[in-house]
Amino acid sequence: MLRSLVGSEMCIRDRQGGSPSAGGPTAEWLLTRAEMLRSTLLNSPGSGDHPSLVAPISPPERQAAMERVSAKVSAKLLSGGEELADHSGERRRRIKFDLERGAEQVVVQEEQEVPPASVEADDSECAPADGQEEEQCAAAEGEEECAAAEGEEEEEECAPAECEEEECAAEEWSTIERARSCSVVSSQPREIQVAMTVTQLREIQDSAQVFEMDFFLQLSWTAAQDGEDWKPFLEWRNKTRLEVLSERVRPVPEKTMAGDTVMWQQTIDGTFAEKFELENFPCDYQKLHVNLVSDETCKLLFVPKKALVAQGKPAGKLNMENCTIVQWEAFENQDGPVLDIEFGATDPAKSGEGKVYNELVFRMFVIRQSEYWIQNVIGSSAMIASTLFVIFAIDVSDVAGRTEYAAGILLTNVGIKYSVAERLPVLPYLTFLDIFLMVVNLFTCLFILEAGVVGCIESPSQRQFWDRVC
Repeated sequence: MLRSLVGSEMCIRDRQGGSPSAGGPTAEWLLTRAEMLRSTLLNSPGSGDHPSLVAPISPPERQAAMERVSAKVSAKLLSGGEELADHSGERRRRIKFDLERGAEQVVVQEEQEVPPASVEADDSECAPADGQEEEQCAAAEGEEECAAAEGEEEEEECAPAECEEEECAAEEWSTIERARSCSVVSSQPREIQVAMTVTQLREIQDSAQVFEMDFFLQLSWTAAQDGEDWKPFLEWRNKTRLEVLSERVRPVPEKTMAGDTVMWQQTIDGTFAEKFELENFPCDYQKLHVNLVSDETCKLLFVPKKALVAQGKPAGKLNMENCTIVQWEAFENQDGPVLDIEFGATDPAKSGEGKVYNELVFRMFVIRQSEYWIQNVIGSSAMIASTLFVIFAIDVSDVAGRTEYAAGILLTNVGIKYSVAERLPVLPYLTFLDIFLMVVNLFTCLFILEAGVVGCIESPSQRQFWDRVC
C-alpha cells in the first residue's frame, strides 16, 4: 500500500509540474503534496477505517503546517538515505498523516539499514521519459496490488517464524524440565562400584512383617581432587532400625590424591520391613528386599564391583552358614545362595520436584520349611477331626451326648486356628492353612447338625434309617 501511494503521488507531481525547484522543496509544495496523498488515501480501499483523514485543513492550520513542515520534514524527504522509495525490497517505510491537529507528520521507521542512495536515483526511477508517462503511472497504480501480495507474503513468512518460536519455546521448556530433574548438571556422573555380603540372616517375623540381618557393604569410587572428604548420600527406605557396627574409609581423606580409588566399607545391623505374600502359607517363599536410595542420577551412577564382574561373580552374596533361622532356607543356584542387586532409578512422578534418584534393591529369596506346620497343625487337626465318626457309636437317641462330643472337637480346631493366627499378621485374605482349618470346622458342624436333626425323628425305625444314611 505504501509503495502504491508513494508511486502515485510522485507521478501526479510530475504530471502537474509540481516538482520542487533545484534549491529545495517549499512549504507550499510540501503541503500540496500532503493533500494529494490525503486524497489518494481517501479514495483507497479501507479509508473508512481512518476517520482522521476526512477532516479538511483550515487556512490557519495550513499556514502553521507550512512553517512546521518546511522546517522538520523537508530534510527527511530529500536527504541521502531518507528517500521515500523501496529499493528492491531492502527498505520499508511507514507514513502516517495526522490531520486532526492540522499538520502533516511524517513518521519514518527504519526496519533495516541499507547504504544511502542519492536523490537523483529516485528522480531517475520515478521521472519517466516522454511517451512513457501513462505506462509509469499505470504501473504505479498497479503497485497497490503488488503491495497487497507482498503483505500476504510477509504474513506467510511471519507464520513460520511464529511456529519456530513456539517450537523453540517448547524445546526450551523441555530443557528446563530436564534441568529440574537434575539440579546440578555435570558432564558425567561419578561412578560408584557396589558390593554387598549378608553375613547373618537372624530372624524373619511373620506377624510383624520384618526381618533382621547383618551385612557388609562396600562402595568405591575415584577421588576427584586431592584431600577429598566426600561420601555418597545413602537412604535406607524400608528400614525400621539401623545400626552401623563398624566403618572404614581407605585411604583417609588427608592422604587421598586425585585419581585414587576410595573405598568405603560398613558393617551394618538392621531391621527392615517387608510385605509378605502369605497366600500359600505354610508352603510359601518370600522375597526379602532392602531398598537403598542415593543422590540424583545426573550426579552418581551405581554399578557392580568391576573386580567381581571380571571374575564372573555377582556383586551380592548371601552367607547362610551363620544364619540362626531353621525354618527358612535360601534359594540357591550354581553359585550358592542368591542375593540379587538391581540397579535402577526412582519414578520422577513420585518426586515433588520431578527428580530422578539412584535406587538399589538388594533382594534375597527364602523358602519356608513347611514340615513343622504340616506335621503339627495340619496333621494334628486332621487326626482330631477324624474322631468325629465315633459319635455313630453313641445311641442315636442320645442327642446331647453326640452334640457334646462334636462340639468338643470343634472347639479344639478353633483353638488351633487362633494359635496359628497369632503367628501371622492380620490379613485381608485367607491363607492355605486358614482354608484347611475352615473346612475341618465346617465338617465338624455337619456332624453336630446331623445329631440334632436325626434325634428329632419320633419313629425309632426311621431314626435308625436316617442315622445310617448320614
